[in-house]
Amino acid sequence: MKKFVYLAATLFLFSSNLSYANSNEACTDGSKFLVLQVLDNGVLGHICPRINWDSYDYKTACKLNGRLVFLSPDNNYVDDQLVKISRKECFAEVGTFQYINKNNDRKTVRAVEIINK
Repeated sequence: MKKFVYLAATLFLFSSNLSYANSNEACTDGSKFLVLQVLDNGVLGHICPRINWDSYDYKTACKLNGRLVFLSPDNNYVDDQLVKISRKECFAEVGTFQYINKNNDRKTVRAVEIINK
């Protein structure tokens, strides 16, 4: 039993110190994007949190727990579209975007692009 605990602890410590060469530091967490509104120069939307999609309504989860961001226009998006990116892609923060909301308040959100990992 002592050998098993020692081996398990050694493997845990070794694996926690590994750095993965294929990960891109520019990438943010999330693989789905819910389009809130299409603008002339991009789209406002939410990067959805990683959840069990079978048991949650994705629109509610994205709007409540997602991060509001601006995505530059690479594709033809429509309002309320759920964009799924491949495992080889990720969302990368590239700056900020400012807009005026319905109450004439200036808002600033992160600007992201879809890039290869």
